[in-house]
Amino acid sequence: MRPAVRRLKQQYTGQVDVISLNYGDRRMRKIVAEYGADFHPAFVFLAPDGLVLDVVLGELSETQLARQFERLAIGY
Repeated sequence: MRPAVRRLKQQYTGQVDVISLNYGDRRMRKIVAEYGADFHPAFVFLAPDGLVLDVVLGELSETQLARQFERLAIGY
């Protein structure tokens, strides 16, 4: 999943971003709580200005992930 996320982040640079959180890192707890991403895996999609566009909890195929990036890039 990480390689697909990296490719899509690069493809949609400046349009949509997604942050990756390490749930084992205690320093991430505040960020996890802030975005309501307390399920693993969780994807938090952000606009360039930091606006949360969507939060998806659970597994996504690479195709589903690509569709999500495209949908959000077009809608923003």
